[in-house]
Amino acid sequence: MRTQQSQSLPEVEQAHELLKQGRREEAYALVCDVLKRQPANIEARALRDRIDAEDFRVAVVRERERKDIFEDEDVSPILPIGVLIIGIVAALVASYLAFRAIRLGFQIGFTAEVEMGGRWLGAPSKFPVHNLFITPVLLYFVSGICIYAYRRYRPR
Repeated sequence: MRTQQSQSLPEVEQAHELLKQGRREEAYALVCDVLKRQPANIEARALRDRIDAEDFRVAVVRERERKDIFEDEDVSPILPIGVLIIGIVAALVASYLAFRAIRLGFQIGFTAEVEMGGRWLGAPSKFPVHNLFITPVLLYFVSGICIYAYRRYRPR
């Protein structure tokens, strides 16, 4: 067993040199090749564990320094655009619903009751017309948050 470990020493030394030169991926690949042939090689295991530990430390520091929701490396550039589109669609739907409620309020009065419900909402119930503004207000709020998020975190 000792002879197998000593045969791989030049490759492990070469991996050390690659690591000193900053060529981490090549050093890691070389060490993994040695470990595939000789899983019991202690020096190769130690070097592999050292590279893994350094990579883990870098990832932890990067995660701690992250401040914003869109600063992750895995976030697609399409995500902020999707947030903007959701905000615009929410504003358009809110405008449509608000326009319908305003028109209905001017036709029959804002305190008049309208019957709503049926197929999707269950049993029909009566509501004052001014309650129809709840949904547009909430949608405008969601739209504002989405547009603010896009403006704050958009790719530069």
